[in-house]
Parts: sequence; structure tokens; C-alpha cells
Amino acid sequence: ASSSKYKEAMNNCLSVLSYLGEELSLDVNLPLVQSELAVIQTTLATITIEQVKNLPPMTDKSKLNAMKFLSMLCMYSIISKPMLVPIFSCRMVRLTIEHGFCDSSIIGLTTAAYGLFTFTEDIHTAKLSYRIGKVCDSLIEQSPNRHALRARLCRELDSTLKATVEPNQSMVPVFHDRYNCAMLAGDVECAVLCLSTYCVASFYTGTNLISLSKTMESCIEQATKYQQINAIHVGMTNFLGCIHLTGKSSDKVVIKSYEELEEIGENTNSNLLLWRNLLSQMGNYYYDRNWIELMNLSKKRPPTKHNRILVTGRTLYEGVASLNLARHTHQPNWRKIGEDAVEKMMKWEKVSRWNYESISKLLQAELHYLNGNIELAEVDYK
Repeated sequence: ASSSKYKEAMNNCLSVLSYLGEELSLDVNLPLVQSELAVIQTTLATITIEQVKNLPPMTDKSKLNAMKFLSMLCMYSIISKPMLVPIFSCRMVRLTIEHGFCDSSIIGLTTAAYGLFTFTEDIHTAKLSYRIGKVCDSLIEQSPNRHALRARLCRELDSTLKATVEPNQSMVPVFHDRYNCAMLAGDVECAVLCLSTYCVASFYTGTNLISLSKTMESCIEQATKYQQINAIHVGMTNFLGCIHLTGKSSDKVVIKSYEELEEIGENTNSNLLLWRNLLSQMGNYYYDRNWIELMNLSKKRPPTKHNRILVTGRTLYEGVASLNLARHTHQPNWRKIGEDAVEKMMKWEKVSRWNYESISKLLQAELHYLNGNIELAEVDYK
């Protein structure tokens, strides 16, 4: 997997799981995923730390091994085929309920919450996912393997469930701590992922871009040292956003273009690289106020049925762009996209006022301006 051969790695895991008595497939569809999530949502609706701790320990060696390989499948699926994440994580939850608790159970529970969050639409489910994540957070803290678990679950727990609800600025040092946890645990794959996440969070929360560029260089250098190919390319697409704003490239690492990175993402089936690449480019067009190119890029890669973190970024960029285009062109299609963005962000505001109220107010102000309600626009702009 470090060389981005995710399908091969996943097939190998499935072969081992079949030998262990767990038959699973890579062929899934959205109705099947939603059905699995509905069952797991009911199962975890009232979960508490005490309930999990009262489970007997898992002792069946074949099931313990199955949990380890399912954990690997969850990690690879998030990168290459997110539709599979709920299937594998839900199986881990079922094995925990039927055969007992182990450290991998925490990974299964956290990833199931991540799956609920990324594949469902209602606010209640988003809040439930966060609550399950907090239960898992406590379980990790009580585990003797907390450093390895913190590192392993940085993406699912910290950069998704927690970062969506808790203030973004408070999460930046958390990601650097997870990098240190990964290095202590000897998990270089998760270490470079955590450092990359730290760079992205720092970028969007206003860190000095010159100093951040040096950290991004270090991230790419470490990923290169440890031969983490996907992390190298994700680091590059992060760095391109810095280069666009500062005008300063790197004299230490060679940075590929967005076009090259997109081709690599397609060839390696790296969903993570493709959406990071997309969001970085959209951000550049947004800062340049190049609304037409932003919306052309959006049409090229329409939203999927998963990855709600990406949806929030797109909602801001597409909403502001379309409302500006509606004001200048008077075309109703741009207005409709902008109105939909306003409605979506008002829902996100209910999940976290910390992170989404100002974005929601900005979009509402743009819509008021489009409608000629200057006084209301001024109130929301403030």
C-alpha cells in the first residue's frame, strides 16, 4: 500500500480474511452501504464507554486476526474506495459484539462513526457520529496502545469527526501531537499522514505561509524517505496552494503540477489525492476571484455521495462563485447553485457554529446582495 497499489493490497487482505472465515467483496453499491449504516446506527445509537468496557475480551485468535486485516482494509478503503468503509467497519463492530473487545474494536467503532458521518445527510446523524467518536476518544486514552491508536485514527477521529465540530484552530496542535504519537509507535505511514494533515489545517487557519512552506517541504522529504508514495503526492498538492499565494516554490523538493497529480490519482485510484488536488485548485481560483474557472473545475468533478468534509469546502467556494456569477450574468442557474449552497451551509452551522457560522453568514450576505437587500447584506458581512 505504501507504493499506492491499494487494490492489490485490498485483494490480499480479502484472501486472508476468507481463510479466516470472513467472506467479503469489493463490489458494493450505495443502497447496500446505506442499509449497513442504518443497522449500525441503531446498534450504536445509545453506546456508552461503560457498555464497551463491559464486553468480554476477544480471545478467538482467528477473530483477532480478522480484526487486524479488516482494520487495514478500512485504512486502504478511505484512500481508494470510500464506499467500502462502512462495510468493513460494520463487520468489525459486529465481530466485537459477538466475540468481545480488543484494541481493533476501537478502530472499528471509530471508522463506523466516520462512515455514518460521511455517507448520511441529516444533522442528527452527524451529531451521533461525533458522540460515538468521543466514546472512542475515551477508550483510546485508557488503552496501553494509545499512541498507536491515536496515530492510526487521526484521519477518522481527529481530522473528520472532531475537526468538523470542534474549533478548527484548536485542532492544529492535535495533529502535530498525532505525528509525534505515530513516530513513538514506529508507524511511519500514519506519521507522514498526520504531518500532512497538520499542514492542511495550518494552511486553512492562517499560519504564516513562508514558515508553513518549510514544514510542507519536510513532510514531502519524510514521505520520500519512508517511500510513502501517496503521502508524497498529497503533500505536493498541499504545497501548490502555498506556492500560488506566496509565489515562492521549493529549492529542496520537486513539485509536480496539478495536472500531473490528477493523472497519478486516477492511475493509482487514490480518492484522497484526487479530492485534495481538487480542493487546492478550487481554493486558488477562489482567492483569485476567478469564478468561471472555479465552476468549470467543479463541473469536471461533481460531488460524490461521501466525504462531507470536502462538501463543506466546495459549498463555500461554489456558493460564493455562483452568487457572484448570478449577480454579473443574471443567469438563473447560478442563482440556484448559490441558494443551494446557502441552505447547505445553514445546516452545517447547526453542527458547529464555531466552524461554519461565519461561512454561512458570508453566503447569506452574498445572496442578500444579489437580491438587492443591501442593509441585510451589510449585517451578515459583519
